[in-house]
Amino acid sequence: MDSTYIPRDLIEMVEPFREDLKAMAKEDGIATRYYMKARVRSWGDEIVMERVPYLYSYVFHFSPGIRIGKKRLRDIIRPLVYDSGIVPLESSRLPNHLGVRCIATTKDGYFVISKRGAELAIGKFMYSISCEGAVSAPRGEGESTLKELIHQQVEHELNLDMDEYEAFVLSFSRDMAMMGKPNVYVRLRLKLTKDELKERLRNVGEDLKFEFTRDPKRYLKKATHTLIYGLRLRENRVKITY
Repeated sequence: MDSTYIPRDLIEMVEPFREDLKAMAKEDGIATRYYMKARVRSWGDEIVMERVPYLYSYVFHFSPGIRIGKKRLRDIIRPLVYDSGIVPLESSRLPNHLGVRCIATTKDGYFVISKRGAELAIGKFMYSISCEGAVSAPRGEGESTLKELIHQQVEHELNLDMDEYEAFVLSFSRDMAMMGKPNVYVRLRLKLTKDELKERLRNVGEDLKFEFTRDPKRYLKKATHTLIYGLRLRENRVKITY
């Protein structure tokens, strides 16, 4: 397994389970791609991004219920996340790939709700935020702005160009359900109507379906925690200008 930015002792801990973990990752649709690890002192500072294999994020953040000796992997990882409070990203030893969580509204006032498919690793068949995912590592050299990192996910899942929406940062957070993984929550105000967006989404993959509503609260009984949190945040916004 590639040791990029992952401490050697953590790799050695799961090495005996390497083939089992790869099989679980393959079954859950996890690609062997590289994603961007966020290393930051505080969210007001520059975010330093590093390449990290997504397989390690699957292992150390999603924490499959495998046993290592008498303990489950999740129980072994937990002390690396909490030490008199959550361990800061600057000193965290976990992969910490940056997640983007977007809640979108159309020009004519509809919320865009996604329904997750069977091929996704987390929250199968549940209702979720408009688009979400991990930030992939760029293939070439150079730096990316936060706006560009967010657009990467918007383009992939909603098939939108950057000039077809306005983006507002709602919150930066650490996901306790995923061992402190960092996320940025974003409000998208689309310049397309519901019908225009429906036409655009015809070219999006089959692992996501979309519904449109003026009352997103009716989806909460079968909602992922990202949708619940995103709806709570939607009135707070700071427009992304950089």
